[in-house]
Amino acid sequence: MTTFIPSPAALAFAELSLSARDTLAEQRSVYSGAESRLDWAGERWELTISTPPSRWDAAAEIEAWADRLRAGDAVARIRLDLSMPRRGTTAAATVTVSGAHTAGGRSLAVTGLGASATLLAGSLIADPDRRLHRLRASVTANGSGAATLDLFPRLRAAYSGGQAWRLAGGDGVVGNFRLQNRPGHVFAFGERGGVIGGKTLQFVEAFL
Repeated sequence: MTTFIPSPAALAFAELSLSARDTLAEQRSVYSGAESRLDWAGERWELTISTPPSRWDAAAEIEAWADRLRAGDAVARIRLDLSMPRRGTTAAATVTVSGAHTAGGRSLAVTGLGASATLLAGSLIADPDRRLHRLRASVTANGSGAATLDLFPRLRAAYSGGQAWRLAGGDGVVGNFRLQNRPGHVFAFGERGGVIGGKTLQFVEAFL
C-alpha cells in the first residue's frame, strides 16, 4: 500500500530541476541506412532539488523526511509551482476535460480557460491523480473558453469527460515522486542552530 508523505515546511529550494525523460528509440540499418523510430509509452519526470544552507533544526526536519521516503512504499508529494507561475493570460486554477479520451493520447480537450485566454507552451498541469503534464504548444481558447492541449507525457488514463485538471500557478500543483538517493549528512558539532550546508535530493516520478 502506497504511503503519501507531504514535503516538510522546512523544505526550501535553492534550485529545482524538472527533467522530461522520453522513451524514444532510434535504429538505423547498417545495410540500407533506413531509420526507424520507436516511441514507447514509458515517459516520465525526473526531479532534482538542491536545498540552501539552513539552520540545524530545519536540516534535521528535511533529513527525517528523506529517511521516511526510503521505505519501499513511500511517495513524496512535492508542490512544484512555488517558483513556476501560470504562463499565459488565463486566470483559471482548473480546467475540465471535455469529451472522452483514451489512455496514451497526446491531446486533451478542455473547457474553463476563459474566453480567448491563452496558456503557453511549457505550462504545467496535473491530472486528477496528481500526475504532471506539460504543454508542448501554446493554445488560445475560443470564445467559450475551450481549447485542445498537446501534452507531455501521454495521457496516463482514459477520461469520460468532466474531470478537473489543475494548472500550475493556481491552487498548487503537487507531484508524486520516489526518492532515488540518500543524501549524506555531516553533523556540525558545536552550538545548536549552527548553519548546515545544502543537500541535493534526486527523485523519479511515481507511477501510481
